[in-house]
Formats: sequence, structure tokens, C-alpha cells
Amino acid sequence: MGEYSKASVIKYTRKATDMTQEELSEGICEPVTISRYENGLLNPSDEKFVRLMQKMGENGNTCLFPLHCEMADLQKEMEKMLNLLERADWDEVENQKRKMEQEFQLSMDYPENRQYLKRIEVIVNYKKGRISVREAIEQLKDALYETLKIREPEDLPIYRILRETEILIVYNLATYYEAYGDCKKALRIYHRLDQYFKREDMINDYKPRYIVYVGYSSILGLSGKYDESITICKREIEFLREKGILNYLYNFYYNIGWNISKKIECGLEKKERIRAARCYVWMAYHLCKVYPENKKNLKIIAEFWEEINQDGRSKSQ
Repeated sequence: MGEYSKASVIKYTRKATDMTQEELSEGICEPVTISRYENGLLNPSDEKFVRLMQKMGENGNTCLFPLHCEMADLQKEMEKMLNLLERADWDEVENQKRKMEQEFQLSMDYPENRQYLKRIEVIVNYKKGRISVREAIEQLKDALYETLKIREPEDLPIYRILRETEILIVYNLATYYEAYGDCKKALRIYHRLDQYFKREDMINDYKPRYIVYVGYSSILGLSGKYDESITICKREIEFLREKGILNYLYNFYYNIGWNISKKIECGLEKKERIRAARCYVWMAYHLCKVYPENKKNLKIIAEFWEEINQDGRSKSQ
């Protein structure tokens, strides 16, 4: 679930719908109250929040929660699902999906529920070789249409509050277009997500943001945009450190080390800079050793560490 404050949701939804504070407040509260909400001076009650959101054509509950369910424990199960996806444990992902469908009785009357479950289904079917990458792309576009009424991820409406599932579907589309060989389209999609996360006063859930920027920094490096990739990695390291979240840092440290070594290989950096590359990869290895969401990552980092210690050059990411 996104860490969106009610104030941010009200503010950005109002701006996206071109409503003034006076228009929004009419029949619900005083205009000055809206101003206080948006400036963080006053916290709206749940009842006021829902009424305001409904007036702007949004359901207050679905703005904050990705799924429709009466049971609060569902959030814990969604976190478990994200962790299983990170570990690439596809059998357990399928088991978790069945558990959520059966125990929480997710109604398919709600597009948010259909969208969430469809994304999981597409990922598992693609990873298990049941569908092609092209089929995965088309099915994810269908899932995106459920709530946003768009099929092209470059059309992502960045001036409204997006649900976690919507962000992750767009991210998945970027990775699948990359796998399909259309890196230019993948980069355009990542750029659109980057615009969304850079929005003024945006309060982001760290996990979708982290996932997006690991993918974005990786494809930038693979496309030869080494400095852009390094800039994003350094920015996101600071973001995560400010939040006190250490278990996601290693990917960004690894990408910086890889980019520096690649620049050396291409003659864009002095050979002496290999010491900096080794330092970043060393930090990545030790962080991943403590926080290994996916054990395969530790092996990849260890192999790259051995490679750059042999000759100071990298051959693959």
C-alpha cells in the first residue's frame, strides 16, 4: 500500500480535476478547511475524506488501498506476496495467490481486485513459460485498462494518485518490452514513471519506487547511459538512507560499480577508477549477504566481484 497522506491525495486529485478549493468545499466544509488539509495543518476525518474524494469522482477507499476487502489482515498477505515475487519463488507465488483468493474472498466485481490478481497471474505464467513475452505484454495492458482506461503505459496519468498495482504493472510492462527487444519503449515507460515519482510533494511508498528505479538504472547502464544510471543510483541511495531502509541499497551500489567498470572498459574513465568500482561492488556484496531477498543476486554480485578483481574490466552485468 502506498504511503500517501490524505492531504497529498486531496491536493493532487483536486489539481488533476481542475477544481478550486471553493468548488471542492461547497456543501462539505469551508474553503479554508481544504487549504488547511492540503497544507498539513489539519487532518481530515475518514468520513470527510471519502466525501471529498467522491465529489472529485474518486472512491476514497480505493485511492488508498489497492484491493477491496473487509479484512484488515489482507495487507500482511500483500506484503508477503511482494516478498515472494522478489524471491522469484513462482510456486509459492501461486500458492499465495490461491490463499488470498480463497481466504479473503476477493470479489471480482471490483476492477482493482481483478487487476491485482491478473498481474500476479501474468507474471507467473510468463516466468513458467506458459505464455510468450508478447502475450504477457498484451495481458498486462488489459489489466492496466481495468482502472486507468488506458492501454499504453506511456499515457500514464502522472498527475493523479496511482495505486501500487498500477505502478507495478507499468514497471512490469517496461521490463517485458526490454525482454522483447524494444529498449527504446522500455526507456520511455521508465521516464514516465520517473516523472510521476518526481512530482512535487509526492509521498511515495519506498517499495514500488525502489523496484522501478533498480530497473530504470539497470536499463540505462545497458543502453550506455552510464552517468544517468549512476546519478539515479546515488539519488535513490540517499532516499533509502533517509528512510532508514538498508535492505534495498545493494542493487544501487552494484549498479554504480558496474557502470564505473563499464566506463573504464569503454575508455570513458581512467583505469585507476577501478578501485571505486570495486568498493561499490564490495559494499553491494556485503549488504546483499545480510539482506538477500533473492539468493541468486548474491551469486551474481560475487561473480562480478571476482571478475573486476582479476583484470579491472567487466564483460557483463
